[in-house]
Amino acid sequence: MKRFNVFKSSIQICLICMAIALFPIYGFSQQNNGGGKPIATNVSLLSNDGAYSYYRIDLQSIPGFFERSYFLDLLFADSKVLIDKTDISANYLDVRVSRDEEKTVVVSLLDAYLVQSKEMGEKTSEADKKELVKKYNKYK
Repeated sequence: MKRFNVFKSSIQICLICMAIALFPIYGFSQQNNGGGKPIATNVSLLSNDGAYSYYRIDLQSIPGFFERSYFLDLLFADSKVLIDKTDISANYLDVRVSRDEEKTVVVSLLDAYLVQSKEMGEKTSEADKKELVKKYNKYK
């Protein structure tokens, strides 16, 4: 009976060692988005000063006026993001955010707004877009 207990505890020790060895590998793969694939972004940090961090958003990834206008509405609704110029026909849009906000949080938020704008453009019918564009004429 003692031999069985020794054998059983040896197996338990081996399983614990395997779990400890595999844990860092699992954590690393989760941290790197499932296998180390980089996360694409259309937002970059330009600079910092005492109060703000300045970001540049690539608007070329947003196809049309409706989507860009919807994106601006999302930005204006967010009290964290300040917009200096609203030229949505430009290739880039510069915004500023309080320096207290973490870069990864800001980039994720702005990227999420870009995705949401593209999705809204895809699921909104052309007739509805024409009606909503009247609201967005202020951005022309």
